[in-house]
Amino acid sequence: MCPGLTRSEFHERARMSLAGVPRSLWLDADEVARQGLADAAAGRVVSVPGVQWRALSLLVRALPRPALRRVSRLVSGPRRR
Repeated sequence: MCPGLTRSEFHERARMSLAGVPRSLWLDADEVARQGLADAAAGRVVSVPGVQWRALSLLVRALPRPALRRVSRLVSGPRRR
């Protein structure tokens, strides 16, 4: 299950601020669960609910690894040591 950003208590409890994340990226927890169960029933090994997250997963597979690393660094910010 690759749920993407799902509305739940997870981020609040982890004290993560995701205020800048566009609403279009968030998924409903009930819909994520329904899709995951439907995919499991259909025998799918990986479930990626939400059109936006499926598109992103395809893009990630198509990107060369060095480009993916650069994008990952930009999104995640500097490493803590």
